[in-house]
Amino acid sequence: NMVGVNEETFSRNSHISVYPNPSGNIFTLGYSNEKVGDKLQITIINVLGGTVYSETVNNFNGSFAKQINLEHLAKGTYFVSIKGDNMVQTKRIILQ
Repeated sequence: NMVGVNEETFSRNSHISVYPNPSGNIFTLGYSNEKVGDKLQITIINVLGGTVYSETVNNFNGSFAKQINLEHLAKGTYFVSIKGDNMVQTKRIILQ
């Protein structure tokens, strides 16, 4: 359970992007990393640490972009996290 979330990068060769941010309901999550073949876990949590979205990406091929619809969630701040082998990246997203 995450109490605090730091926007840190633990892999120098990877990049996470979230746009538009802030967003109304739908945003695009982009991720690239030179390490392929990993299984990635995408998680979105609210400010209380509760998981509101979770998805696994198998056989990661180096990059992806995915639209995620969060229209069912309340407006506010959330954190999107991508976890892979020996790597975690987190970005703050704002629904308005």
